[in-house]
Amino acid sequence: MRPYKVTVVIPVYNVEAYLERCLASAFHQTLEGVEYILVDDCSTDNSTAVAERYIDPYLREGNVQLIRNERNTGIGLARNRGIDLARGKYIFFLDSDDVIPPYALERLYAAAEQHQADVTVGSFDTVNFTNQKPPYAFSFRERLVRGNAPIATAYLNGDFYVYSWNKLYNTAFLRDNHIRCIPDVVHEDLYLSFQVALKAQALVMVPDVTYVYSIRPGSIMDQFNERSYRDHYLSIVAMEQLAVTQRNTALYPALIRYNFGLRHLLLLRLAADSRVPPSFRREYLKKFGSSGFSFTELMRLPCLKASNKVKYSLSFLHSRVQIPLLKGMIFLHNQATPQPQQVS
Repeated sequence: MRPYKVTVVIPVYNVEAYLERCLASAFHQTLEGVEYILVDDCSTDNSTAVAERYIDPYLREGNVQLIRNERNTGIGLARNRGIDLARGKYIFFLDSDDVIPPYALERLYAAAEQHQADVTVGSFDTVNFTNQKPPYAFSFRERLVRGNAPIATAYLNGDFYVYSWNKLYNTAFLRDNHIRCIPDVVHEDLYLSFQVALKAQALVMVPDVTYVYSIRPGSIMDQFNERSYRDHYLSIVAMEQLAVTQRNTALYPALIRYNFGLRHLLLLRLAADSRVPPSFRREYLKKFGSSGFSFTELMRLPCLKASNKVKYSLSFLHSRVQIPLLKGMIFLHNQATPQPQQVS
């Protein structure tokens, strides 16, 4: 079997307008020894035909696989199939509406090999296909983090992003630690990155821009609906179950604070979201208001400011008073925020 340096995993679903530019960027890398796994998740547009046409000249080289799911299972399970089938030393997740510069894999691979890293993270830029959001970027200074606790602390502090893409993962690291996405969850990045942060022993941040993320209409990241709330809830529950395994470590208080913070943010967002049915809002306000952690544990955290303790206490009251309280908090916030003046 030919040894590959990197396996690029590309989930494909309804991206016919963007797929060819994605594949062109992936197949024209300066790094040699790259394998490609495309997972077609039952696209209903012409994405499958675009993929077949583009990869056809490369099939005889033996380093390209097109996997077809029998039913639409979501991007998380597509990533899991890539982890299971990959023959490369490292795995790189590329979303099928995004692109990577020609040098991307070479830069990430060189840094990973130099430091024998479990995870290597690159800087990224964005291209905006909508007028709804401004473009943004995430840039690193070159940095090596060794040791599980420092890596987890860097993650909890937001020193590197939660996205699954633009990270070069050591394949053996993912498999040996049984790191997988939750099946049938669209926002799979949250739990996957949390697992990685709690298990990795060596992480490298690379200043080079190795990914260009597309902001486009209809993308998963551009949508927030009932399924988004459900999937975020499932991810948080899984994260809390994993965090409990760290109960006897110095990291545990920070994990509690992080997960309570996620619940609080989603409570605020859900309370203000008029698009979801009232019955769904009530159900999930109650779900987000409960926790796998003890609320007393949170209130005793020495690292939590008194103002945040009050904020969390209000937001985690019983669901029958959550909605008016949270709406009141949002109303007061909006009243205190200067509104733009209209020009006549």
